[in-house]
Amino acid sequence: MVATAFATTLAPSCQKPAFSLYFEFYNTVTKTKKSAIPQPQAERQEPTRAHRTSNYLTKYERARIIGTRAMQISLNAPILVPLEGETDPLEIAEKELRSKLIPFIIRRRLPNGECEDWKVSELIDAN
Repeated sequence: MVATAFATTLAPSCQKPAFSLYFEFYNTVTKTKKSAIPQPQAERQEPTRAHRTSNYLTKYERARIIGTRAMQISLNAPILVPLEGETDPLEIAEKELRSKLIPFIIRRRLPNGECEDWKVSELIDAN
């Protein structure tokens, strides 16, 4: 019998799963796959609500995004934009940010303990 497990740990501030492991039980008699718990994505869909914070990227978020993405590029992560002679990872990361191709999600924590998730592609970069 092959078994994997489903476990969810809730982050204290956002009440969202901090990590999820999906597991399935395989019945050895009938050789059919039986799911112990339904797929988390199919069951849990959060209601869409309007964001409370501004849709502008702050200078601190911008610096963190470019620095993190430049480090990934320097460690041979795939580059998401066509290069035109750029070799510096910071320049490549800035070009990816300008074209809104960086696949990061920014979590903004609010004073009341809630948090808000923004995709980088949804934010406006004023710089």
